[in-house]
Order: sequence, then structure tokens, then C-alpha cells
Amino acid sequence: MILISGRIAQLVRAPLLHRGGRRFESYSAHFNPKFPSAWEKGLHCLKVYKMKRSELIIQILVVFIIVVGAIILLIKMGIFEKHEEESHIIIYRVEGTASLANITYTKPDGSVSEIIEVGLPWKSSPLRFDGGKKAILTATNPTQMGSIACMIYLDGEIYHTDSAKAPGDKVACGVLVP
Repeated sequence: MILISGRIAQLVRAPLLHRGGRRFESYSAHFNPKFPSAWEKGLHCLKVYKMKRSELIIQILVVFIIVVGAIILLIKMGIFEKHEEESHIIIYRVEGTASLANITYTKPDGSVSEIIEVGLPWKSSPLRFDGGKKAILTATNPTQMGSIACMIYLDGEIYHTDSAKAPGDKVACGVLVP
């Protein structure tokens, strides 16, 4: 602090302030350790503010690290990945001791295909069905002699079967693709 005395101190002295009928004087030019100047009070407040600011920065960094850690964990768990419906290979098969069959089955797009009087055993080409779709196979024996069976293979393994013997030899296999 610069000590100012005499006439200069009087020029620097702040004017008298009138508040509520009381008179206050501010002597910012004089240094008195018992009564620090407003400038010195400002420095003290600035130091306290910096301490609070550093604590705030630390708190923000801690929250930031927690949020980033949570996001990384969610990414590792696959939460943000686009989950496509699983698709499976379906193969229809009709066989039996009957010589012929009338076959109706659904395709992956939901349309129905019908085959009239096909020789047994019969097997469809592999069809890729999305999860949640219906796969339905029906077969009838027009000769009314012998037995008939239907099978739906899901990814190469038998998933559903049905069989019948003459005279009421109509079979139906249906699944909801997982």
C-alpha cells in the first residue's frame, strides 16, 4: 500500500456519505490494519472466491468423470447399439407313406404359396424369416391312403412336427419365429 499524507490524502478521501441520517467516511488512502480498505477487502474476497471456484471445478470434474464412466459402461453393455430382430432360416418338409400331397406355406413376406399334388417327400428351399413372423405349413393327402407328416426346421433343427393317418390325413405346423 502506498501511504499518502497531507493535502493529497484530502483529495483522495472519499466524500462523506449520508445514509439514514448517519454520516460515513471512507478513507481508502490511509492504511490501518484494524480497518482494511475496500480494496484489501476485495482481495480477501477474491482469495475466498478462488477457493470456492476451485472446489466447484473439482466437483464439476467429479460429476463429469461419473457421467463419462456411466456412458462408457452403457456402451460396453450395448445399450446404444441398434438391435435388429434376429433372423432365422426356416425349411418346410412334408413326408409320409402317401404318394402325393397338397401343400400350403407362408413365405417370409407373409404371402402364401400353394403347391398342388406334389410327390413326397417334399422340402422347401431355405427361407430367412425375421423374428416375430409366423411360419405356417399345411399339407393334405388327396389320395386318402397312407400317412403324412409335416416338419418345420429352424436353423437346421426340427422345431415343430405334426402327423396324421388316413382317412383324415391333414396336418398343420405353425410357429412364431423367435
